[in-house]
Amino acid sequence: MQDKNVLEQIREEVREHEGERVLVSARRARRGFAVNRGVLEATYPSIFTITTDDDSDGRLSFSYSEILTRNVILEWENR
Repeated sequence: MQDKNVLEQIREEVREHEGERVLVSARRARRGFAVNRGVLEATYPSIFTITTDDDSDGRLSFSYSEILTRNVILEWENR
């Protein structure tokens, strides 16, 4: 039950930054972290999407639980 409240807090914080620039670091299997810059495009009940500045990646999607487990780290560029 505690994790559900934490996930809701994460979801709300991400929603507050919709449309803002973000630096996202994502754990990628054995290759360490992939780092991308982009804009938090949209938030949905289970996932959020980021449109990257790099055309090769285009649009990325992540679940809120990936933030909870620290497989994804978001840094807002306006702070």
